[in-house]
Amino acid sequence: MLLGLISVALTAPAFRADQRRNLPEKLSPELRMTMEDAPVTDELTDIIVEYDEEFAATARLTHLPFRAMRARRGDIEALASQPGVKSITPDRKVSALHFPPWMLKEAIGYRFAAMTVPERPTQTGKGIGIAIIDSGVTSDDYLKSYSSGCTTSRVVYSENFVAGESTTGDVYGHGTHVAGIAAGDGRCLTGQYIDFAGVAPEAQIINLRVLDSRGSGMDSAVIKAIDRAIQLKSKYAIKVINLSLGRNIRESFTKDPLCLAVEKAWKAGITVVVAAGNNGRDNSMETQGYASITSPGNDPYVITVGATRMVGHTGREDDTVTSYSSKGPSILDQVVKPDIIAPGNIVYARMAPAAYLVQSYQTNMVGVSMGMGPTINNVFLLSGTSMASPVVAGAAALLLQQDSLTPDQIKARLMKTAFKGLTSGATITDQTTQETFMVHHDLFTVGAGLLDLKAALASKDKSASKLRALSPRVVYVNGQVKLTTSYPTLGSTSLVWGTSLVWGTDVVWGTQVLAQGSNTVLGNGIVWGTGNPAGFSLCWGTSLVWGTSSNPFDEALSIRGDR
Repeated sequence: MLLGLISVALTAPAFRADQRRNLPEKLSPELRMTMEDAPVTDELTDIIVEYDEEFAATARLTHLPFRAMRARRGDIEALASQPGVKSITPDRKVSALHFPPWMLKEAIGYRFAAMTVPERPTQTGKGIGIAIIDSGVTSDDYLKSYSSGCTTSRVVYSENFVAGESTTGDVYGHGTHVAGIAAGDGRCLTGQYIDFAGVAPEAQIINLRVLDSRGSGMDSAVIKAIDRAIQLKSKYAIKVINLSLGRNIRESFTKDPLCLAVEKAWKAGITVVVAAGNNGRDNSMETQGYASITSPGNDPYVITVGATRMVGHTGREDDTVTSYSSKGPSILDQVVKPDIIAPGNIVYARMAPAAYLVQSYQTNMVGVSMGMGPTINNVFLLSGTSMASPVVAGAAALLLQQDSLTPDQIKARLMKTAFKGLTSGATITDQTTQETFMVHHDLFTVGAGLLDLKAALASKDKSASKLRALSPRVVYVNGQVKLTTSYPTLGSTSLVWGTSLVWGTDVVWGTQVLAQGSNTVLGNGIVWGTGNPAGFSLCWGTSLVWGTSSNPFDEALSIRGDR
């Protein structure tokens, strides 16, 4: 059984505080720090234990070699010495990555596909399963099958992984909103086809609830849900996982249980789409929001998505990344993230009136009138990379309906076809606080560019199925920032981008994005310059400060969307 919560009572004697100077390297850095000076007590600590492949096979773990346990601190060291144990980390807290948006009362009736393609494609996501690992999904007419006469829900499977809460429904509201963005269909609300729809309006939803009634959860629940998605992959045609959640990075992606879990799903043939985080305004570490990508968006395998804001009602050239969208490179590993950006600011989708978010932010619940059609009620507005991620998840479902593609082929195609004609940046004013933020469009804010669904569907690019589309890294050598596709920790992996740098004439990011990056991030300015030693040290250091940094969820409640 994977991740069964058990209490561990080892027979080894408890360790004294003066014996904690040489703690096992198998313990994560912050776990070692927590235990160094802690007295030996019977207090229980929630941990995640990773086992090696041989032990995992013997123990009949399913697809992921992890178990969640509750152990006495004095026994955790003894557990680390047990055969088959590879690492031990705390069971860390994750949260939804959204902002309650500034209330805009003018018409904003733009569905997501309309922002990236002028007409709805013929693909609808039919036959593709999208696993929504979130706060649950409350199914209503927006998530029903129109072809069945609106009598059958497209939420084909539901399971709860939240300890102490039994429902699979969405008490919080976030997961339903995310599901609507990815796969909502307004036809069952009005009896006619209208522009109120998600990106893949006929895709199946697999509801795996990991966030509680207040939008918080634990690593262990997310890992269990990912494991279940892999297990149910064939039964429900699960080809996409959406993770609009995350937490601060605490260790390298090569050791982080969340990252290891999403990699397993990726290698099992499931495209994993992850929100980048909403820490782009955070300058507490003097980085102007750079190096603020959250886990597991820091993993080089997955598609990490930042959020854009639409400026005006026509064209994409004047659209910008939002001020709050987290920026790369990832801390510790310096992975170039996000991979792509997509609409995520002041986004609407259906939500149950009883949901916690609706009750807390009632002015964000509106009715939307689509032209001459009827008004659609119970529409809730949200902003964040949580909203941008399911746009890309839905796009992946459309590509998969059209063609048989591996996760790496999907990632490569989306990045290569992304719109790269954005301006160099913009000044953004928060309409609630009147704070002003300057955003730059460089490879650490927009990645490969803005999702272009029409171009992705028209593309015939199909790299060899054995190749990986790992996001590159940046390295600091002799005072210079350089880009590399080398990952020594991953061994000999053949990459879609090849063994050389990917900035040639047939580049993924495009020469324009690189040039903009050279003048801002890669130059002597925002992050890497000698004039900002604190930010420089944070981005390029090999250790983290284990302080009480703000939780993205808590921060989100006080910040509004961009206009």
